[in-house]
Amino acid sequence: MLFTCRIKTTFFVNNFERITFRTVDDADTTIAFDVRRPVLYNFGSLGSAQSCAELRSLNKLAKRYFGQLDVFFITDDDPRTVKSYFDKYDYVIKPLFYVDVEEFLYEHDMLSELCSSVPASLLVDDKGRVIIKKFGAAKWVGSRVEAIVEENLRHSKP
Repeated sequence: MLFTCRIKTTFFVNNFERITFRTVDDADTTIAFDVRRPVLYNFGSLGSAQSCAELRSLNKLAKRYFGQLDVFFITDDDPRTVKSYFDKYDYVIKPLFYVDVEEFLYEHDMLSELCSSVPASLLVDDKGRVIIKKFGAAKWVGSRVEAIVEENLRHSKP
């Protein structure tokens, strides 16, 4: 599945550039990668059973580290459908919507993998470095992932 994406600016995680997405309320929001804590970006679709299964695991991680780790679900699904789904399951994950993201995916060597593997995720540290790049569904709770998150939280900027 190839996403169609809406980007107002391109971004390269290591250069702390910014990217603008649409929120579920149809407002623009800008994300800067010079954040002071780790961020997990999950590219997915509610039309994918693997994405839906992974969202449950991501939500547990997001709830456990609420206020310390931001988790974004980036999709080109219909915002009303996503809002309804997230409300139904009480998700704290933040959904974002986009088009024309192919340049970003290419820069991070994700384009070909994402075309054949939804979901895909990036865990980025507080300095903008990619810590984990995962294609396909993953289990985001458990000792290995939590150890990585905990280590990055200890080294995050105050």
